[in-house]
Amino acid sequence: RLVSRSWWLLVSPSDLLSSRPRTFLLLLGFLFANQVARLILAHLCQEPFNPGNGMLLPMVLAICNAHTAPWFQYRGCLINEEALLLTYLAAAFLSWAHLAYSVIQDFKRQLGIACFSIPPVEVPLPV
Repeated sequence: RLVSRSWWLLVSPSDLLSSRPRTFLLLLGFLFANQVARLILAHLCQEPFNPGNGMLLPMVLAICNAHTAPWFQYRGCLINEEALLLTYLAAAFLSWAHLAYSVIQDFKRQLGIACFSIPPVEVPLPV
């Protein structure tokens, strides 16, 4: 996976690493956090870890898109790379947030505890 991300940077005609370094590194962070969370869950549940998931497909699209740049010299890539990067970042964030929320809800339901809520406090009435 690291090779595919590095490959996108190498063949990028708009030089994403120098034009949007924080965005690209934030994307890598969310993708890594998603994989680590899935690895920890697999370990906790004593399940085999499956490293493949749907978040790899946009990377393949981005690499193929970067390779189309020589064919579209008059306007760059087939899909705007910055728009693709921002869309991929949003998808990676939503995937990570969904995983985190789902895990918390499952733990909450299994353990019977309250999470993301504050139970009402009963105030004794003055006598």
